Amino acid sequence: MKCKNCKSSEALIDNDAMYSSHLCIDCGYYYKEDGQEEIEILPFCLLVIDDVLYQPIAAMKALLNILRIYRAKKGRNKIVLRKFFTETSTFKEKSFFL
Repeated sequence: MKCKNCKSSEALIDNDAMYSSHLCIDCGYYYKEDGQEEIEILPFCLLVIDDVLYQPIAAMKALLNILRIYRAKKGRNKIVLRKFFTETSTFKEKSFFL
């Protein structure tokens, strides 16, 4: 998918049909489709790759560095950004495929 901020075609689209959002791996631009309410997962979330690697993420730059490494590798990876909300005591997450 093309990024709305830069000329990159490396924007990831989440797999949630109701609350679609996009994350550009090159410039870090994160946006959601117009007209939909959505919680912001970043910053301070947990990055889960293929249900094997768990990495706490405190900044967008750290997330982009990890995603660029996995983009350079062959194969398809499931990327999950998970965040705990203390007000409701629930986890919210976004899933992307890289």
